Amino acid sequence: MLMTNTQVEELLDKLSELSGLDDRLSERCDDLIRTEQYDAAVTQAFVLLEERLRDALGKDKGAGVNLSELAFAPKTGQLGQRLDLSEGEVAGVQSLFVGAFKAFRNPAAHSKVGHDRDEARAIIHLANLLLMILEQTRRPVGPYIPEDMAKALGRDATARLRDFLVRLQTLRIGQSRGKDLWPLRGTLLYKYPGWAQAKPHPIAILYLHAKRPELWLSGGTLMHVAGLDLADLELQFVRAGCERTTNSMTPIRLKLADHNDQVTFDRIYGILEDLVKNYGA
Repeated sequence: MLMTNTQVEELLDKLSELSGLDDRLSERCDDLIRTEQYDAAVTQAFVLLEERLRDALGKDKGAGVNLSELAFAPKTGQLGQRLDLSEGEVAGVQSLFVGAFKAFRNPAAHSKVGHDRDEARAIIHLANLLLMILEQTRRPVGPYIPEDMAKALGRDATARLRDFLVRLQTLRIGQSRGKDLWPLRGTLLYKYPGWAQAKPHPIAILYLHAKRPELWLSGGTLMHVAGLDLADLELQFVRAGCERTTNSMTPIRLKLADHNDQVTFDRIYGILEDLVKNYGA
């Protein structure tokens, strides 16, 4: 049976209502859109987004604007730190979430706005984008290069450094954030003064400097690794292109502006691979 033009238009209209959305978002909004309850559909979209934010932050309560400000604070936001973005870009994500809640969640919740179908669909697709960003924060955290360091090194050197940090994860050496020094920690057999015997303990092995393009060896912690000849380890790093400092706590540094080629990173990775193999837990 041939369909009339009107029937074709109606079918296409139905098929294009809210395709490609988050499953739960579709469940909450599809029927409301079809029954022309457009304000209610927008409200439900942002209620879901609010619920997902609470879940991601481990909160039992909280409103969308406050949750967004907390989650994506550029320097301290729990979720912002899980996105591979600069501080400025995280601030942009925060503004996107906060602005969306202020513009669409709050008015729809407190008054009759009067969205038409096209407006409601567009707003719901915006909520879907924000849900996708939230989903990205659930991925395993990858290495993050301090913004000042990335600017100083340039794109190619930053990419090599990031690849190096990814490889360190295979050695179970992971990155944490600090104020000026960002530790790269691994678990080694450690015997702190006063301990009866050595035991596995997570310690800083290297530091990334947050303000300068430098990588430092953590002598202050490595000196307590059971059986490790720290002087020999320092010599290996010097031979790989690093230089000595006058600080016993960080006796070796690599100036990444001068030494960021793949050969250098491969040499340092090899040293750390042997360290973990011989002294790891």
